[in-house]
Amino acid sequence: MSRKRSGMLGVGGQRSKLSRTSLRGGNTAAAQTNEQSAAAYKKDLARRMQQRATAAADTDTTDTEQASE
Repeated sequence: MSRKRSGMLGVGGQRSKLSRTSLRGGNTAAAQTNEQSAAAYKKDLARRMQQRATAAADTDTTDTEQASE
């Protein structure tokens, strides 16, 4: 009996050593793409917010100019 069991020892292979980041899904092309798209989205959002703030400031100055006349 024991002879058959010892023949199966190690058949499953050894596990490769994985780093913590690779176990958590880091250092992949998909993760890098997501980071780039997130950065692009953040930049676009900041640009749109700045445009809105500039537009709001412009309307405030025109309102005060019209009120003083």
